[in-house]
Amino acid sequence: MKIFICGSMYFSREMLAAEKELEALGHWAKVPCDTQLFVDDSKKTTDNHEENFKHCIEQDIMRKCFEDIAESDAILILN
Repeated sequence: MKIFICGSMYFSREMLAAEKELEALGHWAKVPCDTQLFVDDSKKTTDNHEENFKHCIEQDIMRKCFEDIAESDAILILN
């Protein structure tokens, strides 16, 4: 099954953990393309809404997410 995982970036670690767990169970799992950034980059915070909005627009994150959703059989929302 193809599963797209989405949610608040407050849950970025949990989203990445769920991705690994689902893949270990044999599923195709994917998170938004910038999820790892919120774990790795100490400058990115979940409280900086204006900066995050600018990042999403510049990187066209929503288009990429919708393309992944279109390929998916299910969506898992972690919030």
